Amino acid sequence: MDRTLHLGYARGSAILITLLFLSLASWRYTMGSLSVQHIRSRRAEGFYWMTVLLSNTLGTALGDFLSDDSGLGFRGSALLIGSLIKIIYWNF
Repeated sequence: MDRTLHLGYARGSAILITLLFLSLASWRYTMGSLSVQHIRSRRAEGFYWMTVLLSNTLGTALGDFLSDDSGLGFRGSALLIGSLIKIIYWNF
């Protein structure tokens, strides 16, 4: 979205976050669950792969935004994301 649409990393990340949440909400509303252990239909599989695609693309865009545009640099971005992952892991 940064290079093709010239939206920048921040706007591109915001759009991808919105699309990711919409995908998760639609999946939950339509299928009744977000469980990946119970994917037994093409529709559920479609929601799964759409969410994977959006989350991977968001990870790249957000990483680029944090390292390039936020002023954190590569080390600061890695420390921030690593710390967030650690906090989430320890609390769930």
